[in-house]
Amino acid sequence: MGGSPRSLRMVVGGLAVVALAACGSDSDTGRPGPGERAADEEAAPSTTLDASPFCVTIRSLEALGSEPSATGGSAAEVLAQNASVSSLLDEAEASAPDDAPSDVQALFDDYRLVSEAILAAAGDTDAAYGTLTRDQPELLERLTQAGAHADAFAFFAERCGTAPPTSMG
Repeated sequence: MGGSPRSLRMVVGGLAVVALAACGSDSDTGRPGPGERAADEEAAPSTTLDASPFCVTIRSLEALGSEPSATGGSAAEVLAQNASVSSLLDEAEASAPDDAPSDVQALFDDYRLVSEAILAAAGDTDAAYGTLTRDQPELLERLTQAGAHADAFAFFAERCGTAPPTSMG
């Protein structure tokens, strides 16, 4: 199953880009029309976001992943974003709740491998992709499969209020 350097950037850009697919998920204008009540008050169930350090970090990863990239990004931009992802992964791992499914750690491990490849390639995503294709094809195949790490992403959605996973494959 192939991927591309662009999809690798998406993977490294944050957990949300590949599997949460949160970009553009909020189409609400926030304004009720004349004579209407705010729909979210009536239709949506009342939810309180988990304010734990873990969930705050997961939502930060989702937000980082939903930021538009600057035309592919220079090596310096890729390294800066990679450093942000790596730091957030450290925080998420350190604060993961005891009831998190094992798939959460497996996902973090996979993203860590991608992050290390980008660092080793000095931010050159083409080179990182080539190295991962040659040395760890099972990693890329796993990350690009529909339903990859579904248990982890379902946990993030249920526990932390992130966008639910989609079947982007």
